[in-house]
Amino acid sequence: MRKGWLVLLAMALVVALAVPASAEMKLTGFYRVKPTLSNYLGAGNLSLGVPGTDTATSSSLVKESGSGSGVDTARSRSWTEMRNRLRFEIGDENVKGVTFFELDGVFGDLGGGTGRNQGFASNGDSINLETKNAFVWFKVPNTTLDFTVGLQGYLDEFGGLLFGYSDQAGVVANYKLDPVKLRLTWLKIRDNVTDVAGLGNGWTSSNPGDFDADYYALDAKFAPTANATVTGHFGFLRDSGSFIGQPTEAAALEILKAYYLGVNATFKLAPATITGF
Repeated sequence: MRKGWLVLLAMALVVALAVPASAEMKLTGFYRVKPTLSNYLGAGNLSLGVPGTDTATSSSLVKESGSGSGVDTARSRSWTEMRNRLRFEIGDENVKGVTFFELDGVFGDLGGGTGRNQGFASNGDSINLETKNAFVWFKVPNTTLDFTVGLQGYLDEFGGLLFGYSDQAGVVANYKLDPVKLRLTWLKIRDNVTDVAGLGNGWTSSNPGDFDADYYALDAKFAPTANATVTGHFGFLRDSGSFIGQPTEAAALEILKAYYLGVNATFKLAPATITGF
C-alpha cells in the first residue's frame, strides 16, 4: 500500500513539473481587521460569551468583578484582531499547484516571537506564517479521473461532523460516471510519532509508522435529477495510538479501528434547499 501511494505521489510531481510555460498564475485572498469592545468575555480570553472562563469549574454566566469566577462584566475590554490569507495557484485546466498561507493575530500581542497567531506588537519581526494548503491537482488524460495530492482542505459528507473544512494531508481521487460521482480518500492524520510517557497528547519524532493514524473513505454521489442528490459514505479510521477524539479510557487500547457508514440526501425546492443525513 505504501509503495502504491509513493508511486502515485511521484506521478503527481512529474505532472507538476510538466506544467507548460503558458500556465496561468492567480493570487487571491483577503485582509481583514476587526475591532471589538465588550464587557462579556473571560479574563485573558479573546472570546465572547464563554461561561466560566475565569475559573474552569464555574458555570455562572455573570459574576461581579473580584468574585474570582464566571465572566467579569464589571468592565469593558477592547482589542483589534487581523487576518491575512494569500492563495497562490499556477497551472491550467489539466494540472495546477496551490499554496495557501495565513497570518493572524491581535494588535499589540507579541513582537519578535515564534509561533502562530501572534507577531503584531512593537517592531513585529516574528516567525508566524501558517501553511494552510500545499497540493497538486491534476487530471488523468482522456478520463474523468482527477487527483489532489498534498495538504488540502477537506469536508466530509455530513456537514463537517468528522472533517469540517479542515486541512489534511493525503490523496483524494474523484471519478465521474454520470449520473454517479465517486470520491476516494486517504488522509494521513498522524505519522512518525511516539506517545510521550503514555499521556496520549505529547509527541516526538520516532520511527515512521509508530502510533500513526490513517483515514480511508469512499463516497458515491448519485444525482437522479438536477434538483436531488443522494450520497452514500463509508469511512474507516485506523489509529495505532488510539488517542484522536477518544475518552481517557481509550489510551489503554493498542489500536483503534472505527467504521463510519451513512447516507446524505439533498433536495432543492425553490427557494429552499433541504439536506439530511
